[in-house]
Amino acid sequence: MKITSDNFVVFCDKKYTEAAEQLIQILTANSERILDFFKLNQNNIKVNIYIYSTIDEYISHIKQCNQQYYDWMIADTFDGNINIVSIDICQKINSHKTISLNDYSKLIIHEFVHICQQAVNPDCNGCIWFWEALATNLSGQMLESPKELCSKEDLLFNYTELPDAYSISYFLGQYMLKNMTHDKIFEYIKNPESLRSDVDEILRAVLN
Repeated sequence: MKITSDNFVVFCDKKYTEAAEQLIQILTANSERILDFFKLNQNNIKVNIYIYSTIDEYISHIKQCNQQYYDWMIADTFDGNINIVSIDICQKINSHKTISLNDYSKLIIHEFVHICQQAVNPDCNGCIWFWEALATNLSGQMLESPKELCSKEDLLFNYTELPDAYSISYFLGQYMLKNMTHDKIFEYIKNPESLRSDVDEILRAVLN
């Protein structure tokens, strides 16, 4: 079935109607703040959200997007939509069995941050860590500090293989949001090449 609001359309099984309406409320409450961060106009945003009722359906979607599936994956924006596994199915997956409704709510905001960044510049080559840095912090997710930072090469080219990938992103994002102007961060969003050029400098500053 389809549930529609001004800026969001949710496609889901009928049994998730209440959950879909809650997700729309959460996104609506946070959308202006996030759109402002990315300098986007709310009137031009219309986001489709697909709630998957089985993990097999979600894996099939991942493969259709020509992406590799990892067992920690429960949400994405690979096709320009927000795709998310229903919370009851998430809780049956070992890596997410303790996920709470609050965590799930932040996850949908996390994915909306990705949608907004895609709208500014979809180039994420070597910058996935930065996308996750913004998404974890702007969604209000709380992650533990990583045991150690990685090399520039791993950050740029092996990010998805890092065991503490999201923690590293969260940690770097906290530093950038506290110590850089919004204009500087937005320049990185608009021009990822400038970010790739500054990675060494950012890592050195965080370590000092």
